[in-house]
Amino acid sequence: MSLSAAAMMIIAAGFVLFALGASLLFWYEKRNETAPPFGLVPGVQAAPGAVRPSGDVRPGPAACLRLFLHSLAGYFIGVFLHPVGWAHSWKVRPCGTKGGKPPLILIHGINDNSSVWLRAAPLFKKRGYAVSTYSYFSLFVPLEKVLSGLEEHVRRVEAACPGRKPVFVCHSLGGVLVRRWLLDEANRRRAGGVATLATPHRGSKLAALAPGTLARCIRPASQLIATLAEPSPREPFPCVSLVTPTDEAVLPAANLLPPEGWRLVVTENTSHFCMLWRGGVLRALLDEVENISGNAS
Repeated sequence: MSLSAAAMMIIAAGFVLFALGASLLFWYEKRNETAPPFGLVPGVQAAPGAVRPSGDVRPGPAACLRLFLHSLAGYFIGVFLHPVGWAHSWKVRPCGTKGGKPPLILIHGINDNSSVWLRAAPLFKKRGYAVSTYSYFSLFVPLEKVLSGLEEHVRRVEAACPGRKPVFVCHSLGGVLVRRWLLDEANRRRAGGVATLATPHRGSKLAALAPGTLARCIRPASQLIATLAEPSPREPFPCVSLVTPTDEAVLPAANLLPPEGWRLVVTENTSHFCMLWRGGVLRALLDEVENISGNAS
């Protein structure tokens, strides 16, 4: 066996073990829940295809196997498409006049790149949005540098689309980064809205196993999560958080709950990364962004 083939097998085995471990930890947490986390939130809504809007998913062998397969599929899709993100991203372009829709800034999660938006970005563009992606490295890069890069990207979007406040569409850690950026009162006046997918608003225990400097920032006991948990004024624009009841990467599930004042939408059962590819989830995301756009324009 060649060295490259052996390396590929080791990497594949690593993903299998990580997906299996994350799935088992998820069900362990579910068995120790005292109440369905999303059922405690007033006004929680269910997207089409969501079976249990409350998040009351019953553990069982079949459900655990299904989650493991979804989790594994998400990891392998991400790895397979990752090189595409090195060569392609949606760059900032001038906004057209048609429809007057706000520009969208798409922000990926930890250890990903713009390739995660390969399905969603074209759908947004078909609806007339000016789309750009903000990409950053997660390994050995401090939070301050990532936030600085985000600020530079927002300024470029503002220059290309004068008079239109950008709407942020974020997966996982991307939502945490935007919330940190929005702690600045001046930045809050520059945003038109936020939509997050699978964002660990209150951190995740699984971050202790994830590689990279930024992973430490989303541990439940981190300084960043503590800062975001402090009382603050409600956002002066629409904010929505889309979550799946079977998100194996955010543990416990209650850590998916967004801040007060946000809308919470529970989607169909899938895994943390497969939310970026499932048709039902993306249709719900498109609808939510349309609602935000109507308020931001």
